[in-house]
Amino acid sequence: MQKELNLFSAYKSSGSKGAKGGKSAKGILILSGCFLLVVLLIYGGLLFFKINMQNQINSIKNELLTPAVKEANLRISYEIKKNEMLISYINALNTAKTKFDASLIIDSQLLNKITSSMPDDVIMTDINISPVSIQISCNSSNVLAPDIFIQALNSKDLFSNVSYNGLKNNVERNLFTFVLECDFKEVTPQWKWMQEKNFYLLFWLRL
Repeated sequence: MQKELNLFSAYKSSGSKGAKGGKSAKGILILSGCFLLVVLLIYGGLLFFKINMQNQINSIKNELLTPAVKEANLRISYEIKKNEMLISYINALNTAKTKFDASLIIDSQLLNKITSSMPDDVIMTDINISPVSIQISCNSSNVLAPDIFIQALNSKDLFSNVSYNGLKNNVERNLFTFVLECDFKEVTPQWKWMQEKNFYLLFWLRL
């Protein structure tokens, strides 16, 4: 028997293959569309977030530029400066008080007693005041002037000890120079602390 020819078999076969190809192409298009949609959604979300943040920043900037906020900033700045000035003023007062308290050991009455004890032929050239003593530099034409000066100071009971470092003869001026060392009887607490720390504050009185 002769085989029957099926003229439509090849057409059916090629038709099924085309259908399969069309389905795969549609799937790729769908996946591409989904991917593009996801990208657009992400980009849109980021763009929205950026715009929102920029709007908030602009809103804050505008709020900071309002007269009320400017006035508040000026008040804060003024208070900070005033506080700094007050701190500086208090520190200056404390420093001045410390120096004043330390200088109470040297008063006009003591200086008057020293000058009144000085012989007439003695010229005071310098006074060096330290926390524990006074050094008095003098000139005199009298070789006995240091002893007379020391005796007068001791009679007034001003210092615990008075001594001098010897005489130096200035031949050109026909004068003797000497330095009296006068130790204070009492030392204020500030001076005691400074003395323990080997710290001396010198006051120079040039005559």
